[in-house]
Amino acid sequence: MLTNYKVDLDAIATSFVNALPKLDSFEQHLSIELYRLLAGGQPVPCALLAKRVGVVIEKINPILKTWPGVFFDSQDQVVGYWGLSLPASYESPHKMTIDGQTLSAWCEGVKQANPADAQMSFLLPDAESTQKDILSAFCCFVHFFPSRKAGENWVAQHDGTFLLSIEQGLAVAHRKNMAQYGNVLQ
Repeated sequence: MLTNYKVDLDAIATSFVNALPKLDSFEQHLSIELYRLLAGGQPVPCALLAKRVGVVIEKINPILKTWPGVFFDSQDQVVGYWGLSLPASYESPHKMTIDGQTLSAWCEGVKQANPADAQMSFLLPDAESTQKDILSAFCCFVHFFPSRKAGENWVAQHDGTFLLSIEQGLAVAHRKNMAQYGNVLQ
């Protein structure tokens, strides 16, 4: 995947997708709709999600309970999902604003990188570990650094990690989403 700072972005994205649950067509739609509802800035009742995808709640509950990276509040409403959460449920230094709602992001797009040589660490996720606990098996290994040198010091201390430029990280995210969601995003 990594040789003298050259990376195979498609291979990285494929490895990432392979570590996540395989989504059938219904699950792809369910996933996208959950993102849409969560972006509204409020906890998502499972009954509302079921209504939005046109099924009974009994069909979605078993799916949501087995997906990694789905977090519920005490009322069994979704408050966090694969990289997006309500700020009160998961405090993150990464924020995003959607239609006036500020949300915590585990990962996000890039408007500007400052300094220009900013880098990010990455780890090819292991499927079993990632599906048990995506935060400790993957997310805690993705960090941003002001320079390649600063990043190299960190990855030297964390086996299996490597550096990507911010643009490469965004490209991996786009490729991962296209591979995971396919036509649902078009």
